[in-house]
Amino acid sequence: MYNDKKSLWFHIYSVNERMIIQEAFSGLNAHEAFSKNTDGEECPISRYYTPEQFASICQAAGFESIGYKGGYVSESELKSLHKYGKIALEDESLSDEHKEFLRSLVFDSREMPLYLGKNAGIGGV
Repeated sequence: MYNDKKSLWFHIYSVNERMIIQEAFSGLNAHEAFSKNTDGEECPISRYYTPEQFASICQAAGFESIGYKGGYVSESELKSLHKYGKIALEDESLSDEHKEFLRSLVFDSREMPLYLGKNAGIGGV
């Protein structure tokens, strides 16, 4: 499962670094670019879900006990955050949605970014 709008991959890597700085994914919106930027641009299917959407899919498949177990931040996300995080907050071409996500991040004792108390990376289980 890919974590969608609650991830550094979406806000800082896909939108800020790839779309704005590198000018990749011309003509695509942020969600389309995110999908192209996960398993490679030629991958025919790349799906992402909110935790609620994924829980609903699991319930429909017959799973009885569903809950967030954890997640991870990729090396690409961390590099992008450290390299562009402060610059992104001042970039007029980055929308308020993405800036608000970045402002909301807190860091745990290992300096790993959290959003709303959960790992702020692309991966969730």
